[in-house]
Amino acid sequence: MEDWIDTLQEQLGAYEAPILSLYLDVNPAHAENLREGYRIRAENAMKQAGVPETLIEEVVARLRQDPPHRYGRTLALFAAEDPETLFERHFLQVDLPLVSEVDRVVARWSAPYVAPLLLARDDYERYAVVYMDRARWRFFEVHMGEIEEVKEAFVEIDTTEWRRLTEPTGGSPAMETVGAGKDLYESREEAWVHRFYKKNAALLEKAMAARGAERLILCGPEERRAAFEAVLSKALAEKVVARLPGLPHPEASPAQVLDHVADAVERAEREGEVALLERIAERGVWGLDAVLQSLQQGQLYTVAVPWTPRVLFTTVHRCPETGFVAVDAAKAEAGCAPGHAPAPVRLDEALPALAVQHGSRLEFVRGEAERRLVETMDGIAGLRRW
Repeated sequence: MEDWIDTLQEQLGAYEAPILSLYLDVNPAHAENLREGYRIRAENAMKQAGVPETLIEEVVARLRQDPPHRYGRTLALFAAEDPETLFERHFLQVDLPLVSEVDRVVARWSAPYVAPLLLARDDYERYAVVYMDRARWRFFEVHMGEIEEVKEAFVEIDTTEWRRLTEPTGGSPAMETVGAGKDLYESREEAWVHRFYKKNAALLEKAMAARGAERLILCGPEERRAAFEAVLSKALAEKVVARLPGLPHPEASPAQVLDHVADAVERAEREGEVALLERIAERGVWGLDAVLQSLQQGQLYTVAVPWTPRVLFTTVHRCPETGFVAVDAAKAEAGCAPGHAPAPVRLDEALPALAVQHGSRLEFVRGEAERRLVETMDGIAGLRRW
């Protein structure tokens, strides 16, 4: 799956600020988006951000002409004051962490604001899907609500060998024998099957490493799934998050495979977030003051924050020279360079930059994990590196 986000970030860096960065929830499943309610929210947000009126009119006109809810759940739009020089639209099939559930829009008239895309790329795990249909083995990558079939992953597999397993009467040699001869035949067959699965496991491990996939879903006949899983390395077996049957029709399209695994992906995401909080409870810190201190000391591997904006809208204080952030002005001033004073900023503006600077990952949690985070960990927590 091409990493278009890095390409976009590089492209936007060539334009002089200010430019418009607009993130808009256009998901037709949300009541707020009925009758193109997203257009009104976008217009109001752009006015509040100080976007030139002529550019606002151009954006609104294009939203009317080509309604974005036809293409995805979130629109990311970047435009220069002269839209002839820059007017980029990207549609995502997922919600974005920093697009608030309150107003469902973010508008900036400044330097390019790509943090929501970068955070979403890290927040959504990459899934490998192994699909064993009747004719062949297939490998898919699922990320950010999209799916791509990686056809070269299992290109080395001999499809006649797979058919020999799935349709033994059509491919296995007939052998009417009993006693020691039969035992020897079955032993050789078992060894051949083991080698077949081991080879495929090695190909899978290589493909997952190349794609950066950390979670694995196995799809196919139960007997074959179990036999394959039995030969996986310990590291690979620990990545398995779901085991699903195959689809009733052969040669399923990528879209059909995505529909097939979507619920399993959602469950794995939520379960992974709960597991993260359990690890933090054992060896982590929580509360905004403790998290900010540990993060800026390079101690945190992951910072867990709630999906809803109640914590992210908190005001903190940042030194414009050193970038040091603290919960109050007095603490921030202690980390400032001489002659500089901290300024108030919202946490959702300061936290992404801190995470990038200190090599930490932001994990936005929802559902049960979000409830636990808010109720028992003061709304924000971090997992220590050691």
